[in-house]
Amino acid sequence: MVTVNDLPRVLSGLHREDIVIHMPPKHVMDELLQLSPAERILVEQTLWDSVSDDEDGWQLTDEQKVTLDQRLAASRKYPTEGYTWDQVKAKFRIS
Repeated sequence: MVTVNDLPRVLSGLHREDIVIHMPPKHVMDELLQLSPAERILVEQTLWDSVSDDEDGWQLTDEQKVTLDQRLAASRKYPTEGYTWDQVKAKFRIS
């Protein structure tokens, strides 16, 4: 099982192109940005509540579990290999 402390080493093999984020259409984002700060906060809270309620959306596939287990085993076998958490964050930071 992967713990929070294992994540930096487990994620070190992840590449930026492995991460896919689907943004809403531009017109939707434009409309949201026209809302007042209070209205945007209400939208954010509603969206966050809908995400936290969706337990099925947080389940890993069997393939993802195998990959994480393999990465964890490799990180334990070679503890000096990989990247620090700061290096991983810097690698994915968008400039």
